[in-house]
Amino acid sequence: MQRLGEKGSPAPDSFSEEQLQVYVKQMLGGQLFRGNYRERRHVPQLGGYRDVVELCGTERDFRDALEAAQERMLRHYGPGRVWTGITIAGPTDQPCLHVRLEDVAFGHYWFLLKSVKFTGPEVVLRLKCLRPLGEAEAPAEGRPGPERDTDWSAILEEWKHALSRGAKAALAVGNVRQAVVFLAVVAAGLLAGAVHSVRHLGDFSLRLVRELSGLVRALTPLALALVDFLAKCVGGLYLLLALVFRGRGPAPPPPRRPAIKYGRADGRW
Repeated sequence: MQRLGEKGSPAPDSFSEEQLQVYVKQMLGGQLFRGNYRERRHVPQLGGYRDVVELCGTERDFRDALEAAQERMLRHYGPGRVWTGITIAGPTDQPCLHVRLEDVAFGHYWFLLKSVKFTGPEVVLRLKCLRPLGEAEAPAEGRPGPERDTDWSAILEEWKHALSRGAKAALAVGNVRQAVVFLAVVAAGLLAGAVHSVRHLGDFSLRLVRELSGLVRALTPLALALVDFLAKCVGGLYLLLALVFRGRGPAPPPPRRPAIKYGRADGRW
């Protein structure tokens, strides 16, 4: 039996224990995959039995995740110090997970890797058996089998777990802290920009009012002269019309002069 990535001595790892556990949980937690529960095997390093679930050949993405997590753990702990629960065995050269299953018969199933727990000498992988594979889904022994029917329920379940993993990764402490810092910087920038904008707007308004007042003072005499000129033009036009219409009418009667009477003051002649 050979462990994944167990070639030569492990390279020094810069991850702390907490960072390693977070990395492995993000890589493996919530993964949905197809596997073959083939046997129950004794693990001498743990002094107990574990159920062996072999990964199907079509699960390439999950295999890459297992290899990356196994390599990181071997670099951190070193070979043989911690049982990671991931091995390669059998003629198919597929990764095998050593887990604990309850009331599950041998065969091909859809599995969900619910969680990863670090207990010191062992990395416990907790699997949940979802349902058996159909005849069209079950691969032939030693090679990937063709998929004849699309299992939409399994696809939706995988999407749901993928979204859940993405949400957990996005809501990590580091991402939340960076988002808060970014929003604080943006808010401070907007506030400073608003203050400077108000100050410049006030300065511009004062200068505009001052220039408009000077313009009004300069244009007031011109406006008054223009109004006076227009008034005179209109008055002259009315006077001209009055003279024109007056010359066309009948001549006015001559003025009547009162008669002069001569006599005494008592009325006698």
